[in-house]
Amino acid sequence: MSLQRRSGTCCGGRVFFVRRRSKKARLLQRHKDARFAFARAHANWTVEDWLNVVFSDETALYLYRNNNSGRVWRVWGAPLDDRSVQGTVKFGGGHINVWGAISRYGISFFSELGDRMNGDVYLSVLNEELKDSLAAWGNDPNLIFMQDNAPCHKRKDVMKWFKNQNLTLLEWPANSPDLNPIEHAWNMVKNAVYKQREITNQDMLWERFQEVYHKVLTVEVCTSLISSMPRRIKAVLDAHGGYTKY
Repeated sequence: MSLQRRSGTCCGGRVFFVRRRSKKARLLQRHKDARFAFARAHANWTVEDWLNVVFSDETALYLYRNNNSGRVWRVWGAPLDDRSVQGTVKFGGGHINVWGAISRYGISFFSELGDRMNGDVYLSVLNEELKDSLAAWGNDPNLIFMQDNAPCHKRKDVMKWFKNQNLTLLEWPANSPDLNPIEHAWNMVKNAVYKQREITNQDMLWERFQEVYHKVLTVEVCTSLISSMPRRIKAVLDAHGGYTKY
């Protein structure tokens, strides 16, 4: 996590400053090397090539959203006051974990994962939500599946499942959510979930998620997000595997 700071002097010479946090997955040199190698290997992929990829991910939606985007000007050295503090609820006051995917055909079926994800839960997701989604998409033989490097994704029986399904996996560099367009999709869903009305319990949160997921992530939105992949690849190349704007 990095901090960006702007400051100015006014009002009798007092120094004011504003801070904005930039959240990024931490990149060690080995991560940068792997990201750069991945970007080089896929530098010539066209939008049409990327539209053959199914991008998947898990995400968490919290009952009370912790919005870290707020900024406030403060006098340097002054004590905190009520206007300078954003109240939070520990652990977001409860949450739901969700798995989903996007493709050129639109959204996948989604699954609520319970309190934690493990290999058994993930196998259930693959056998039900992913398998049903692939069938709904006509079992397109050209599709490639993208998943990140979470340990439960790499379990032997999970890898065997993909082999038995003849579903090609896209090798993915670690710590690279900026390369995955579904991250943007999740942000769109979350913004819509929290926008209209206050959510007071997890049942309301789940109901609202289901409503928004289908409404916001249209086929056009999914294809537009996936079509950003050449730009994401170029950004990684330009950064030599380092941080990008995505």
